[in-house]
Amino acid sequence: MPIIEVDDFESLQSELKKCSEKRKYVLFESGIDPISGIFWCPDCVKFDSIITSAVENLPNNKILIRFNVGSRKQWKNPSNPLRHGAFMGVHITSIPFLVNTQNNAHFSSCEKMTIKEVEDILSS
Repeated sequence: MPIIEVDDFESLQSELKKCSEKRKYVLFESGIDPISGIFWCPDCVKFDSIITSAVENLPNNKILIRFNVGSRKQWKNPSNPLRHGAFMGVHITSIPFLVNTQNNAHFSSCEKMTIKEVEDILSS
């Protein structure tokens, strides 16, 4: 399964249009802390190994777009458009947050999922 990383809404929309023939999943996750070099969100750190393992053997007719929601300050801002349905009308209130763009199914608390559960979501 190909993975694309984006960090702004325009790039996300562009990638979704470019990959119109593929089933698309969008993972909203934190940015990288410049000091530690890892996600600033501990749940995103935990989920990173799960999603990495889950996508390894999935077919190329699907695509995962990893969307960086920015710094902790940007994400926690109550007026952040993602929190108010800017993406497909989905109110993203926590990260990591996974969305199947075909049926608008969305999953929060992803860090609590097993690799098998994530594989099942990505195989649907």
